[in-house]
Amino acid sequence: MAEESTFRRNLILVGIFHVIGIGVVWVVNASHKSPKPLEVVWLDGGSMGGSEGGDGAAGKPHAEVPPVRPPEPKVDPEPIVEPPPKVEPKVRPKIEPQPDPEPAPRPPEPKPELKQPPENLKTDSETEQQLPSEILLAQRRKAEEEAKALAKKKADDEAKAAA
Repeated sequence: MAEESTFRRNLILVGIFHVIGIGVVWVVNASHKSPKPLEVVWLDGGSMGGSEGGDGAAGKPHAEVPPVRPPEPKVDPEPIVEPPPKVEPKVRPKIEPQPDPEPAPRPPEPKPELKQPPENLKTDSETEQQLPSEILLAQRRKAEEEAKALAKKKADDEAKAAA
């Protein structure tokens, strides 16, 4: 819970600092007035009149310049094309694909022989199955003996208490 509250606090602080930063940039920009740019008027030379400036043809229309035509391309006479010599096609023998040879059959895999263990030897699985039952029998006998001893002791205590 404490981690969540510190995260929210940090998030709010970062947001406030961003808003303050943007406000400072806006105020600085608003207080700085840039001077208005000068208006520049471009004039053609001689359009103001007089003989001093330009070509001195104030008010006279410009002479029309004849359009320039591109030079005509030179035409070469058509070259005489000789027909190619006739080539007789060579006869190629037709090649037929050969079928893939069948793979040789695999030799049969020999089966492993299972050897029987001697009958007098007990395997682990037989030993594991016998041990728990023997342990259980021993525990039952011990519990029965303890129960008999308790019952005998109780009977002796009751007999002493009655006497």
